[in-house]
Amino acid sequence: MNELNGFKITKRDRVLRAWQVSTGLVREYQEYAREIENEDKELAKTFAQLSENEAHHSALLLKILEEIE
Repeated sequence: MNELNGFKITKRDRVLRAWQVSTGLVREYQEYAREIENEDKELAKTFAQLSENEAHHSALLLKILEEIE
């Protein structure tokens, strides 16, 4: 555990924050893919793949979080 300004930051806190960031990235990558799909299909495809990859990370973090709970 780390202490920051008198608060203890637990492993649960770290995993929860990582999961929140990861799910945000999934949404952002999906949005980027939709926004540019008509002007650059290849880049849109890359963003869609990044979204899928990040979704796997998010699912793994959620599983860890559930195990901690």
